[in-house]
Amino acid sequence: MLAKNTYNEYRFRSQVDTALSKVKTILDTTRTPRYAEDEDHTYGDKFGLAEFLTNTAMAAQANVLERLGMNDESLRKLHSFVSKDKRSVT
Repeated sequence: MLAKNTYNEYRFRSQVDTALSKVKTILDTTRTPRYAEDEDHTYGDKFGLAEFLTNTAMAAQANVLERLGMNDESLRKLHSFVSKDKRSVT
């Protein structure tokens, strides 16, 4: 049975603030990380952030599958099932 996870914005922001504080001590003084929502930015900035986060999420999922024993051969086999019948694998 999976544990019930609830989103706690205060806890999340507190953790991000702690991480930002640590990052600020590591980064050079010309760089100051902040929440994206608090900064003026362009469409390209939003796209770049979304792409970075998507790639990070995909890498995390690949790591989970690898830890569960999935290897390149297994992934190719799943891909062939999907490609052959043009339907999702569950």
